[in-house]
Amino acid sequence: MKIGGGKLSQNPEHFEAWQQGRPVGPLTIEVGATYGCNHDCVHCGFQQYQPYGKKRNFLERDAFLHFLDDFRELGGQEVYFAGNGEPLLNPHMADWVKHGDGLGLEMAMSSNGIPLTPKNATAILPYMSWIRFSVNGGTVESYTRVHKCREKDFDILWHNLKFAADLKKERDLKVNLALQFIVYDLDWDSIKPMVERHHEAGTDVLIFRNVGKPDGSFAEITDAVRSSLQWAEQQARVQVRWDTFTPAQATAVWHQCQAVHFKTNMDDRGNLVTCNRNLIKDSVYGNIHEQRFKDIWLASQRKQTVFEDVCSGADIAQCRQWCQVSYDNLFIEKALGQPV
Repeated sequence: MKIGGGKLSQNPEHFEAWQQGRPVGPLTIEVGATYGCNHDCVHCGFQQYQPYGKKRNFLERDAFLHFLDDFRELGGQEVYFAGNGEPLLNPHMADWVKHGDGLGLEMAMSSNGIPLTPKNATAILPYMSWIRFSVNGGTVESYTRVHKCREKDFDILWHNLKFAADLKKERDLKVNLALQFIVYDLDWDSIKPMVERHHEAGTDVLIFRNVGKPDGSFAEITDAVRSSLQWAEQQARVQVRWDTFTPAQATAVWHQCQAVHFKTNMDDRGNLVTCNRNLIKDSVYGNIHEQRFKDIWLASQRKQTVFEDVCSGADIAQCRQWCQVSYDNLFIEKALGQPV
């Protein structure tokens, strides 16, 4: 479920067409369908750079339906709803995932799960490839410390997850229901209860991982926490992403950011953005409310200018630690015979 990371290497014909200068679009897009969230998680990366205001905003329905048509026509494969807000707060989500699935797109999402009521689950899950739920606490105390939410949300979440897992089994749905737990000092006392909750709900996989801080460092874990994670890893349907507990990615070096040709982003106002570089430097190259995506991607002078700037790699030192397409950049340089 790595966004972009596996898509490029899995689609050599798409990569070859790009090398030959033929018109191809991105394989994946990350979409911030909503500005704003019902939770206020301590580790939320977007709020560290651009804190939410009081007013929510939602990506417009029809413009995004047209985008899905264009995206698929240009070779797109996966639409991932995440970005700067809770996707399921957007009232048009059911329409989008159904339309995208009908086009043959993989529809995916990260969510805190609270808005996935039984009604929403029934309307959305049949058309999803996977959903990754952010659940950072196996007890109500640890959960509310991290999510900064109402205590009753903890029970609501597990009720929703149990319903989703039962619905998947009952209808033999393709959707993968994954839980992600960010391990740090606010919640690491609830690792074992989290595993138990996961098994009770019947979700598909529980992933424990660390998260980088704004300064590029990583949260240190104690020997006791490491022991708890080692125990968890031995349980059914549990993974520990050990590579995220050391700053290994910071040592990876690429010289140009060509991967933005294959994975792109959109915000809640329809702005198309190359990547997270936009947090430090304007990287908007078009807007789907003003122009069709295929016209922006294939013929926009603004897009050409922005991509030349990003692909030069001039800002790599500032954004490497939270690069969305680091593995793709390494893959491209290796495939092109460039030093890595």
